[in-house]
Amino acid sequence: MCAAVADYFGWDRTVVRLLAVASVVLPGTQVVAYLILWLLVPSEERYWERQAAAAQRQVPYAAPAPYPTQPPAPQA
Repeated sequence: MCAAVADYFGWDRTVVRLLAVASVVLPGTQVVAYLILWLLVPSEERYWERQAAAAQRQVPYAAPAPYPTQPPAPQA
């Protein structure tokens, strides 16, 4: 969970883990926030599965051929 949050926001994983431990030790609503994030943040495997599926659904745009097309003129 901490690694996913750190990767999502681009933070250092160790810092996020230390903040998570500190939030459990210190009184407050941090435990509730942690549980909510644990439920809402997808796992890393699930994230990459969704990215792969989205990449497969994308169809590159093919530019149409110039219109009208004419064969090259014969050379004399």
